[in-house]
Amino acid sequence: MSKFLLLVATVFSLNSFSYGYVTIPGSCYVNQTQASCQVCNYTYRTLACTATAQAVSYRGFTYRNFGQGYVFPGQCMWVNVYARNPYWDLLRYANVFASCR
Repeated sequence: MSKFLLLVATVFSLNSFSYGYVTIPGSCYVNQTQASCQVCNYTYRTLACTATAQAVSYRGFTYRNFGQGYVFPGQCMWVNVYARNPYWDLLRYANVFASCR
């Protein structure tokens, strides 16, 4: 009976762990025409991630770009945002948000 309970507990713990969403912090590097944002996987398992990078220009316009894919352990995923008109409206700062499971 104890082996059966151990098996049931293992199945439920693996099931709940594999479908949970994980928020991964990212970092962005901004020059005047482009923002390169990265999200790195420091866990021991492969994650399926959806990342959204958002950049704001000097005139207050917001630019977004989306990326999704698998991020393997120890690897990073990059999402780039480009300025619409880099001669007149340069990028000021950028953020990245990633949701993985």
